[in-house]
Amino acid sequence: MAVLTSCGLTPIHGNNSTYNHKLSSIAINTPHSRQGQLFSQTLSDLIDNNTSTNTLYRLEVSLDTDEVGLAIQSDRTVTRFRTIITANYKLIDTANQSIIRQGSLKRENGYDKTDSEYATYIAKQQAIENTITALARDFRPLLASAVAQ
Repeated sequence: MAVLTSCGLTPIHGNNSTYNHKLSSIAINTPHSRQGQLFSQTLSDLIDNNTSTNTLYRLEVSLDTDEVGLAIQSDRTVTRFRTIITANYKLIDTANQSIIRQGSLKRENGYDKTDSEYATYIAKQQAIENTITALARDFRPLLASAVAQ
């Protein structure tokens, strides 16, 4: 019978109570904007953020949005845009105020400009929301690996 031994690694996904407790004790500070609110709420849901637990870490995030015209017609009208959102972040240990990890993550999304201003506005807002949601999802494994150390 073969004997299996552990490699010593601990999974960061699933029901690991140590990581889940550490993740849920991260206070999220974002800009006071619709984008910041959406990012904070989505990330809070993903890490099961519990404001009643002791805050072990503080995540400070700034969101920068840029828009670039992609499809430019011969009459110089733009018919497709790319929305680029960059999240600059610092994860801080609240016990000693040291920076555990810092950096930036970037996500892009696109939308079409139509003849209807309203349809274009809705497409742009949906592209921004989808990009913010994707950025928040990118943060969960990043935070899990940071608090695991």
